[in-house]
Amino acid sequence: MKERVGFEYMNRGEKTPFEIFLQYTNEKEKSAEVLAKFLEPPLSGGGKRLLDIGAGNGVYLESALEKAKSPHDIDITLLEPSIDFVKGLRESLSLRPILESADIVNASFDNFYGNYKNAFDVALASHLPFTKDTLAITLNNMLDVIREHGRLIVVLRGRDDAYEFRTIFKTRLNEEEGYSALVIDDALRVLDELASKCSLRISHADAISELKIPMEKNMEDTIKIVEFYLNERWDNIPENTRNSVLAYLDKKKGLLHQIDGFAVVDKNPLS
Repeated sequence: MKERVGFEYMNRGEKTPFEIFLQYTNEKEKSAEVLAKFLEPPLSGGGKRLLDIGAGNGVYLESALEKAKSPHDIDITLLEPSIDFVKGLRESLSLRPILESADIVNASFDNFYGNYKNAFDVALASHLPFTKDTLAITLNNMLDVIREHGRLIVVLRGRDDAYEFRTIFKTRLNEEEGYSALVIDDALRVLDELASKCSLRISHADAISELKIPMEKNMEDTIKIVEFYLNERWDNIPENTRNSVLAYLDKKKGLLHQIDGFAVVDKNPLS
């Protein structure tokens, strides 16, 4: 199987391309602020159950819960298929009060949801690798794990500079397969179709952020960010494409605008 550069979660003590990318963007902070606003109402009162689908390292949810000032007696389940992330979560939970008592499950959502229907008050699905053919089925299954009057929060990228960058250059690198990725509008369209068959209330919001690429100050980190975006080693990218990448970033003055789109779905809303 071809190595997916940028998706390494542990790298023998060295920072991964993903971790370097995070140093130069306020995406997670801006996104967590918006997420907090959507988490707070359904978790109020305490005693609620929260599922984070694809929890990663847990930092995103933790940051949002801190901003939301949510009750401390939330029953949290962190669902994560990557064993590297799961190992990191287990090692760090004792240092993170909000997530300290969370239940960590090392499994994919497909292998999880069947045993947890109507089990959670809130489910979060952030930046998951949805596919067009299975999007409707997956979102419907996510709604199944939500209790009556519960909430599903889906976070996906909008059609921003980062989406444009990937579309242009990943297409060049994969001419036979091309490149396409689902965005928040795709999820909203499917959710609207599901809402025509059952009682759902759907709302949408965006978190706007920036990625400041250090082209002039740190070309090494710039290359790592490109590797993260394109999931390809710099040395494996043809020279003409590398030059085009740098020219594109130079034209943008090293600044890429990012959009985290939120689809918030209330199941059988009370009002």
